[in-house]
Amino acid sequence: MNNLKKVKTLFIDLDGTLLAHSFLLRPLFIIKAIIFLKRKKITFWQGLEILENSKKALEQTEGNNSFNVERAILALGAQTNMSAEDAAGLYFECTTSVFSSLKKLFTPIAPALEFIKWAEGRYNLVLATNPVWPLELVLLRLSWGKIKPGIFSFISHSGNMHYTKPSQHYFKELLEKLDLEASEVLMIGDNFKKDGAAANEQIATFILSKSKRSWPISEYLHFGDFSRLQSLLEQANKESM
Repeated sequence: MNNLKKVKTLFIDLDGTLLAHSFLLRPLFIIKAIIFLKRKKITFWQGLEILENSKKALEQTEGNNSFNVERAILALGAQTNMSAEDAAGLYFECTTSVFSSLKKLFTPIAPALEFIKWAEGRYNLVLATNPVWPLELVLLRLSWGKIKPGIFSFISHSGNMHYTKPSQHYFKELLEKLDLEASEVLMIGDNFKKDGAAANEQIATFILSKSKRSWPISEYLHFGDFSRLQSLLEQANKESM
């Protein structure tokens, strides 16, 4: 990658990048959430509809004047005829209770920990996780990944972002919030669709793979593993001196 010389900030994804998870995560979350909602006198089919509508609200791509979590809570309230306060209480109680029970499905990624240790102090680190969960659940997953939240200057979550990945608005909002130019940032993630979308904003983007070699897809989009990523950044630093 020849566009890394100006990079001062690393946007780093969380799930799949810094923290591995089982393929059972999504189905188990749905099952446990429906069971939780049934205890609140919400039927199986209504529970499914609540989860689907909340997901759609979170992933809305245009005209978002409210934070992601606010739209999810509004969707829940509309579905259950609850007040905003009661809907918020149920939303946070459900997501926290269910997610906390899924710890065994998550595993720290050793090369990610090594890379973070190297990058800390050399770059401004931003946790650019897909903001579909409240901050408390982001911090919980960081603890499962053995990563201290204090190393990040900013953490994106459902309570401080208006869009989710792969919306271009998500990356634009991050740049605006942090007063950064695209040329000053490198996005690091594991998902071609969600994280790779940063390249459309002319943000240099590195998608992690198991291959030790790096290869370009476009001027702004490359693939490789953590060791190759570190080598590219070290080379860019040498060339910029």
